[in-house]
Amino acid sequence: MLSSPNFPPENASIRTALRHAFFWLVAANAVGFLLALLLVAPTGGGLLGTWTYGRWMPLHLNLHLFGWTSLPLVAWLFRLYGVDAIGLTSWGLTAIWAWSAALLAGSLAWLDGQTSGKIFLDWSGRSLGFFLGAMVLLWGVLAAAWFRGRRGKAHLLGLLALGAVPVLLALAARPEVYPPVNPESGGPTGASLLGSSLSVVFLLLLVPRSLGRRRAEGAGRESLYWIVFGLQLAAVPFLERTVISHREPSQWIGLGLLLAWIALLPIFYRRYSWSPLERRWLSASLAWLALLILTGWLTFLPGLLDAAKFTNVLVAHAHFAMAGFTSTFLLFLAVVLTGGTRPLATGFWWWNGATLGYVVLMASAGLFEAADPAWILHPNPTKTSLYTLRLLCGLVLLIVSARWWLGLLKPHEPQSAANN
Repeated sequence: MLSSPNFPPENASIRTALRHAFFWLVAANAVGFLLALLLVAPTGGGLLGTWTYGRWMPLHLNLHLFGWTSLPLVAWLFRLYGVDAIGLTSWGLTAIWAWSAALLAGSLAWLDGQTSGKIFLDWSGRSLGFFLGAMVLLWGVLAAAWFRGRRGKAHLLGLLALGAVPVLLALAARPEVYPPVNPESGGPTGASLLGSSLSVVFLLLLVPRSLGRRRAEGAGRESLYWIVFGLQLAAVPFLERTVISHREPSQWIGLGLLLAWIALLPIFYRRYSWSPLERRWLSASLAWLALLILTGWLTFLPGLLDAAKFTNVLVAHAHFAMAGFTSTFLLFLAVVLTGGTRPLATGFWWWNGATLGYVVLMASAGLFEAADPAWILHPNPTKTSLYTLRLLCGLVLLIVSARWWLGLLKPHEPQSAANN
């Protein structure tokens, strides 16, 4: 049901990867809706038996990360390495189904309480073995595509970097590497947040040329953007040698270096030609990224972080990142990779509006918590209202994502520029 012969064979694995991605988006949103419902009506949890709120939470997080977020990037890699173009479609499809099968095995394990206890690293036991096997199979497909297609050194370097991912995941999931609860860790620092954020910037700088997009007339060289990126990357080890605390000026000043990308990335992407539908999702993504960088930096400042941490403010920030920036960018990528399908031309305002509503509601709840930590512990009309409205926003996100997925299961129909 997730794959169909309706799509041309030259990009069948790309489209199948996207169909699987949207399936997992629907599944993750459905779990999120269930979790939001339990927060509004907690007595309903008794109907779920041993599948409690804590058992469902890893599914919501991991299906978003390893399903919805990862598979569009797999489709991008298939395009980059020419998996369909050089006759490896069947192997690409096998890798995709293996990936989804591993996610299914992981979901059953998490509902059964089998987890490493580490957020986003819940893989353990057999489910970890299944997922590592799927990752190795995917890497083998990309390696075969590189060898058969006689790709260049840049593709080889990318392949070598990807080969390290299964090894790093296997090591990070082991409890002896670092415990799920580490009292010696002070949490994220300006240096670590800067470093992880620059990995996202790196991918954003690679996307246009990797998709074969031509530059707009009059566009100059890209050296300025890479120089800024290199200087910021060089600042990470320097920041790591200073006092590790958000109260240390070097930490929040260093994290503030990311503010430059609020202006630089829109200018960078304007150097390339995009269709109206691509530009719509790209503009939304860059707008969400600007808000994410700005609010992330503000909430890291001394005083603000102390009040916001362990409250719904961080829930709001997480949805800024996932439902806002990440999802809209993946939708932009999906539009590019499919040539603009009609289903992805719908739901734009519903998705972004529901996400914004969700973020505002959770940020508001976080402010109440910051003023009175006991506010979240006892029933009150304000909390009930905020959580009920949050539930409705989650329902909108679920319906929109389900419409996208069902639309992608139909025969491919390019979206004309006139309708964008």
